[in-house]
Parts: sequence; C-alpha cells; structure tokens
Amino acid sequence: MVHLSLLLALSVAPAPSTAITQDSAARRLEQRIDRFLQPNVASNNFTGVILVRHRGGVALNKGYGMANYELGVVN
Repeated sequence: MVHLSLLLALSVAPAPSTAITQDSAARRLEQRIDRFLQPNVASNNFTGVILVRHRGGVALNKGYGMANYELGVVN
C-alpha cells in the first residue's frame, strides 16, 4: 500500500461573525477537502484525519478511511 502524506494549506476568506455564514463556510470547506481527498480515499491511498484551524478555532476535524482494517474501525 502506498502511503500518501498531504499538507493542505487552504485559506478561508474572512466572513461575518454570524453563525449561519460560518456554518456555510465550514460546509464549503469540508466539501472542497472531500472532493480533493475522495480519489485517494477510494483507492486506499489515504487514511487519516484532517484538522484545519482558522482564527484560533477548529474549522474542520474529520477522519477519512480506516483506522484498523482488520477490525473494521473507521477514522
């Protein structure tokens, strides 16, 4: 199995401090990252966790692939 290490440098445009705008920006960020990683996750070339921090907070914390293939534990 090929191991793939990725360093994602994504910029998130400043948004007004309303919860609705922040939620939609977080969803768009997650969708962009999902589209980027999907081919590698589907071919078992990436398994891990993505953590994106923005302005002192966590913008995205999501697991991809399997933590343990033998036991069927997902990330």
